[in-house]
Amino acid sequence: NRERKHCDSVDERAALRRCAAVHLLRLCDMSLQLEGTYLKPGMWHVLSSAFLDEERSVRESAMEELSMMLTGQGKYRHGGIASGSFAPNLRFVSLIVLCADSEHGHGHSAANGDAANVGRRSTSTKNAALQCISTLRRTCESTLAQCRALGREAEKNFENRLKMMLMPEFAVPYALHLLAFRRETPSAGAAEASATLTQISQSSDRSDDNEDKEEFVIANEEARQKMLRKRLKWLFEPLVQSLGEGADNISFLLRMTELLGSKYNAN
Repeated sequence: NRERKHCDSVDERAALRRCAAVHLLRLCDMSLQLEGTYLKPGMWHVLSSAFLDEERSVRESAMEELSMMLTGQGKYRHGGIASGSFAPNLRFVSLIVLCADSEHGHGHSAANGDAANVGRRSTSTKNAALQCISTLRRTCESTLAQCRALGREAEKNFENRLKMMLMPEFAVPYALHLLAFRRETPSAGAAEASATLTQISQSSDRSDDNEDKEEFVIANEEARQKMLRKRLKWLFEPLVQSLGEGADNISFLLRMTELLGSKYNAN
């Protein structure tokens, strides 16, 4: 870009990232029917990085836009998602796992991809996900009833295709895919951490420096494990809470996580 030389400050580059993230999300409005054709997996990962931006303004704007997409507000107000026609793709629901803040107050944490904390915006985005999931459940149930009324072929189409698009639990594979390819996810770095610890423990020179390194590796791994649990909580809590006290999807979620976990083995 010929204007790039004039956009070299931190604030200017953050403004560019913020603008790009917001308008990419708007182009993914399901009513435009562009997302399936143009947002390939690689670009989806690039878009997801905005939710872990180091600048608070970028991260806040991306979460605010996602919240409106999930709840059918703002630019996404086209009759709501209750009809099912314009329900957001579940891979956008899965982005909620990147909206959790670290435990470092207003600072940055390597365990959370050096993302800036956004405070209440993180929680409000989680609430938007809960609202979206609850609506998707009702849409899924009504769609199933309609398909059953149309006959066996329509019901079979629901089970083989529509169910995977509307049942919110199927956002989990997308979420685990995102996390599996994040460098700070402990499953991706566990082997490296283990090798480092082994090397340190086998060293003949048990100096204070080595002990400090060992403590750092352990602390870093614990922080990443804690952050991973919080990220997953940002998705799993709404999935369970949306069913109320009689939630019966926990076994299904555990089994799905177990099966998918074996697919993304770091080895």
